[in-house]
Amino acid sequence: MTPMLPKRSPKRRFLTALLGGRVEQVPVGNVVSIACIELMQACAVYFPAAHLDAEAMARLAAAGHSVLDYDTVMPVFSVVQEVAALGCQVDWGDPSMMPGVRSNPFAGREEFVLPIDWQDASSIQVVLQALRILRQELGDRVTIVGKVMGPWSLSYHMIGMQEFLISTIDAPERVRLSLQTLKEVSIAFARMQLQAGADIICVADHATGGIVSPRAYRGYLLPLHQEITAAIGGQTVLHCCGKHHRPVA
Repeated sequence: MTPMLPKRSPKRRFLTALLGGRVEQVPVGNVVSIACIELMQACAVYFPAAHLDAEAMARLAAAGHSVLDYDTVMPVFSVVQEVAALGCQVDWGDPSMMPGVRSNPFAGREEFVLPIDWQDASSIQVVLQALRILRQELGDRVTIVGKVMGPWSLSYHMIGMQEFLISTIDAPERVRLSLQTLKEVSIAFARMQLQAGADIICVADHATGGIVSPRAYRGYLLPLHQEITAAIGGQTVLHCCGKHHRPVA
């Protein structure tokens, strides 16, 4: 007869399953954004405030548990928090529109220099404060997920998607320099989020099959993703949207 497994909190159940352990029931979590109009209405928090105000960000994230009953909460609803700190002009959107970048600071450049004070920018600090709020209010009950954008996604915004993708063909060393420069942002921001209260980190990088071939992924990104994961020093989940191709040998 199989022994009964102990009843766990949503947090312990999710983390146990994530790490390969046996659980008494299947956990349900989401390491990316769960924000939608209906959820904003349910907790009376809307974009763009949820990108810019820590209390609003934390309240909308907490609704993932209090309203949707997920075993996780994750407060980063945009893909531009880092690049706003790195110098991109950002349109923060509205309740029906996600934020988007309006400038590409690395466009046309061959050398890439990060702002020395990017970690102090409000778009970075708001995430850290939201994580602290969630840790205090829900840290014993649910898994708190942080999120950082990977260097491929950051390069899209900093250089411009078309220019960056063309460079993968005609200027591969420029691409590698951008990735090497921006990986430090992914690592540093992830570590800051772990310190602020995240249990795990989602590394979101838009290296999807439609725009990154398996060979390009293995040549450009696989070693970087392995390096980033090791350097973060905590549990990570890699997120890529869309259809994925089988890796090449």
